[in-house]
Amino acid sequence: MQPTLTIWPDMGIYNGPSYATERHSHFYSQLVIGAREPVRLIGRDGVERKFEVAYIPSGVSHQTVRSDDEFALVLLDPIQCSHGLWNEVVLAKMHPAKEVAHRLTKEDLRQLRSRVTGSDQRVRDDVLTIMHRYRQHANTAALDTRISRAVESLQQTSENLPLSLAAAEAGLSTDRFRHLFSEQTGISFSGYRLWQKTRQAILALEEHTQFGDAAHRAGFSDQAHFNRVFRRAFGLRPAELFKNGFRVNFFL
Repeated sequence: MQPTLTIWPDMGIYNGPSYATERHSHFYSQLVIGAREPVRLIGRDGVERKFEVAYIPSGVSHQTVRSDDEFALVLLDPIQCSHGLWNEVVLAKMHPAKEVAHRLTKEDLRQLRSRVTGSDQRVRDDVLTIMHRYRQHANTAALDTRISRAVESLQQTSENLPLSLAAAEAGLSTDRFRHLFSEQTGISFSGYRLWQKTRQAILALEEHTQFGDAAHRAGFSDQAHFNRVFRRAFGLRPAELFKNGFRVNFFL
């Protein structure tokens, strides 16, 4: 199967052969779904655990173990998609993920497995419809309008939006804005900005741009900086993930 990465503004789906990663913790939340076999992940304690459907919240350290199976990685924007998702499930200390297969209905699990193998525009809407049913609405207040505007600015601009400018536009001091952004979204402003820059670099790579050029177009200081951020997001360097006929679909 040809490995495919499909990117939307608030979601990404990798579908293809399983691969091993270094230990990493990414900016987005993630669902990992094995095609036929359980997914194997290693947590901070070094113990390998198996999951039918693994939910990895933003910032949780983990390592993926390669198998002969295929899997799907569903990358969920921590603000737009996974805010309030399975909040009542406590992640055990040093564990890499939460097992959530038993929390999905059989029909939702069947539909999820089916839809994540697609790469068309409707896949995002179908997956979000399923995820929406498992968000804890009682615990999910609307974002402060000042923060939601900053999120929109980060998603829409290809420029490197400075923290000081975002704070000024929100009418807040830099420290207050930084604290409020993290409190409201569960992710730091700098972390979310790096994820948006990584998306821009992937878009450039889809256009067959060289890695160094893609890094500069997305606002990274150099290719080495892009490599470090990409490895944190995916557990691999860009060159490792984009080899062997890797296909990218990008929906703006």
